Amino acid sequence: MKNTLFLSVFTLFVISCGTIPPQEDDDACIEVYDPVCGADGVTYSNTCFAEKAGIQEWTTGECDG
Repeated sequence: MKNTLFLSVFTLFVISCGTIPPQEDDDACIEVYDPVCGADGVTYSNTCFAEKAGIQEWTTGECDG
């Protein structure tokens, strides 16, 4: 009985260790709200999100309207 339980737990451990870890997005933006108003009139959470959207010019703060 002990051997069967040990073998089962060991097998689950080996299987779980063999899984591929999720890939991290090296270009991921941090989730910090520091708004910028893009040249397109859209408010972005921070400069990183604006840059990922292809915005190259922005002003600090939320867009009006």
